[in-house]
Amino acid sequence: MKNYALIVAALLIFTACKTDSDEVDHEEKVEIEIEKETHGNQEVAIELNNGEKWKVNAEMLPHIEKCEEAFNNFQGKDYAALSEEMMKHTNNLIQSCTMDGRSHDELHKWLHPHIELVKQLGAEDQDKAEEAFEDLSDSFDVFHSNFE
Repeated sequence: MKNYALIVAALLIFTACKTDSDEVDHEEKVEIEIEKETHGNQEVAIELNNGEKWKVNAEMLPHIEKCEEAFNNFQGKDYAALSEEMMKHTNNLIQSCTMDGRSHDELHKWLHPHIELVKQLGAEDQDKAEEAFEDLSDSFDVFHSNFE
């Protein structure tokens, strides 16, 4: 079931977001963006909008808020269930993606590593899941520092 959710999430990323149209298809662009944004395991810093936070479109923001609410309200050790719930909200976020241009690009710098942490949260290895849980707290802090 987890693999199915991950495949669906990957497909949604490849098909849902709007980007500039040119000769390269969207799937190839997303792969290029992911490679450019992560540089292997190294994240690229999010740049502010002339010193200001980037605006996230109104139809997308509630999904991020619901994901964070699920994270903040989590009690217990069933990280796989939390991962599944957070992935549901993340999939809804991806489906509602209407952003384009620089704000879209900067959001992806946060979103791709965030999705990887949500996936790691569902790991069978409890230590890896706990580590991902701690890192997700930092991920939401990064979001709030750069987006509104």
